[in-house]
Amino acid sequence: MKKRVVISRDKITKNVSLARKKAGKTEIYAVLKSNAYGHGIEKLAAELRTNGIRRFAVTEPKDALRLRAAGFLDEEILIIRSTACESDIKDIIKATATA
Repeated sequence: MKKRVVISRDKITKNVSLARKKAGKTEIYAVLKSNAYGHGIEKLAAELRTNGIRRFAVTEPKDALRLRAAGFLDEEILIIRSTACESDIKDIIKATATA
């Protein structure tokens, strides 16, 4: 039997709305780890942006670069892991992300 995952836009909208109510005036970061767990970081981030999310957190600097390449130019991107790897640091700088 082939398995599939269905992501509901309505559920995303509902969850973002609930998070906003709980967060009050606190900023919300959408955490998109591992290519949004295989669901496509660009597509999921676009849906979240449609719902007003303007801050994203990723674990991999390459994911920050992917978001920038997909047109997420004004959004804040936070790298949520430490690194001392020179190539990671260069990618973080290139993506204008915060580490």
